[in-house]
Amino acid sequence: MLAGRGPDWSPVRPLPRGTARLDDLDPYRVPAGAAVGTAAGHGDTDHAVWAARWRGAQELLERTDPGRAAEVTRSVRAVVPLVPRGPRHRGATLSAAPEPY
Repeated sequence: MLAGRGPDWSPVRPLPRGTARLDDLDPYRVPAGAAVGTAAGHGDTDHAVWAARWRGAQELLERTDPGRAAEVTRSVRAVVPLVPRGPRHRGATLSAAPEPY
């Protein structure tokens, strides 16, 4: 596990049930000019809400598609929260991300 020091240092926080982390720290996590939106910062991210959503999504996948649930647990290493825009949920995957099939 990475350890740091200094008044402004924070670790990337883990999400439950796996190795995924909620990356709300890295300033380069969304490339400049990407059409995916603006990444939310550490102070604007409610980790407890994200952890509950992540846990709920994993439980739903385990009930409906156990193979996909195992794949997500093995392959997802980071979740980047985006600044909300409007009432709908949205997500973005960069084109460099591997496709499952």
